[in-house]
Amino acid sequence: MTHPNLPRLARAVWSDPQQAVRFARNRLASARYFVPGVLTAPPPSVVYVAVNSRCNLRCRMCDVGLGETDTPFHDKLAGPHRDMGIDEFRALVDSVCDHAPLVSLTSTEPLLWPHLEAALAHVASRDMHAAITTNGYLLPRMAAMLVRVGLRTLSVSLDGPPRIHNAVRGVADSFQHATEGIRLVQEEKARLGRTWPQITINCTITADSHAHIAALMPHLRSLRPDLVTVSHMNFVTDEQAEMHNRLFSRIGTSRPMCTAGVNPRDVDPGTLASQLAEMLAAPLDAPVLLTPPLTTSDDIAAYYREPFRHFGHRTCFIPWKHAQVLADGRLTVLTRCFDVSFGNVFETPLPILWNGDSMRTFRAALKAHGRFPACLRCCGLF
Repeated sequence: MTHPNLPRLARAVWSDPQQAVRFARNRLASARYFVPGVLTAPPPSVVYVAVNSRCNLRCRMCDVGLGETDTPFHDKLAGPHRDMGIDEFRALVDSVCDHAPLVSLTSTEPLLWPHLEAALAHVASRDMHAAITTNGYLLPRMAAMLVRVGLRTLSVSLDGPPRIHNAVRGVADSFQHATEGIRLVQEEKARLGRTWPQITINCTITADSHAHIAALMPHLRSLRPDLVTVSHMNFVTDEQAEMHNRLFSRIGTSRPMCTAGVNPRDVDPGTLASQLAEMLAAPLDAPVLLTPPLTTSDDIAAYYREPFRHFGHRTCFIPWKHAQVLADGRLTVLTRCFDVSFGNVFETPLPILWNGDSMRTFRAALKAHGRFPACLRCCGLF
């Protein structure tokens, strides 16, 4: 049975009861902070860590893959030009272990990081859970290790059937590598009698893939994922960046992002609406989560062609809930956020920066304005 929009708490219960309890406590603690004048926040429930600045694919919707250097996304992911050191990572984990957030290794491609196994082992040694988001190209050679070391969640990107996915990702056999890796993870879980890691398939909608996403579903059945997420494209247009900088450059400047290889306006609303209806109706023994949950032609047209039309939450709550640490130690909101940084965790521990002056000033701006023009197509609002 498929579910176009599964509530977040239900997803947490589905994945891990302990994480569900942590999530619920964090939400209850956070609720009292969303009032005027209170700018501190409870410890983050998730710490996203960009462990390196390298990638092995050339994705058409990604500034890093295209070598588009003059963008915030590229600056945050490829700009550090370094790997995070294992001692730096351990110190970061130790600084937050009292509150046991989920440690999510997301960028740029964590399977390229030479310290991956040692890092995951350290997270487990602190009675914490780790997650990885990957393009999956190196997954076949690492599948057994990821199961053995106790990874809790593995998210793999698949953007369509093989031909479409490989064209989007810029490497001819990337679909084959990713799916073989998922199968090997499932086999190793069965061999060891384990239920972890839970496997999520992430499908990103772009102008290149939007007419083919339903054709992905038959391929997913044999992979037996625990969750499928389908995400409308995230981007910042020239118009959004110009308005943001005209009104809010004092908060942080913006630049166009993730539009050089694919133009959002090239998404055909009717075609995508039809594809989504077929995809969400397809038989699959896993929930399917569409974010944001836009399925009609009118809503889809507005999302991709009217960049100032608002969807999602009125305010970005990410700076109250989640922390993003880059490979060089900078603390920011999300890798897709505009140019803003709150200090460096290699110099000042994350728990101190989390409610430091810079974070509280940024939260004050969000309380005052809710969202900025550069935020309107970011996953942080959804």
